Amino acid sequence: MQPRFEIYLFVGGSSVELRTRNVLNLTADVIKNITANRFLGLGGGTIDDVLCQTTAIEGDKYGLQNTAIGYIEVTTPFQSTTGV
Repeated sequence: MQPRFEIYLFVGGSSVELRTRNVLNLTADVIKNITANRFLGLGGGTIDDVLCQTTAIEGDKYGLQNTAIGYIEVTTPFQSTTGV
């Protein structure tokens, strides 16, 4: 079984284009930071593989007006004490 983390990001904006651009930029920044520091707050050492999958949708589908939702699924298939 692989550890899996789900991250939800919420971004507001006046237009669909602005919200989409902002949520994609924020999602990319979060993924960049996750993959740069592969400890993920876990005590056993560095995570060797950090795999991120992402999507972005309009919050209108869920009753959140003028909001975009970013979703990141982080899986960590392998962890060692040395991070090698």
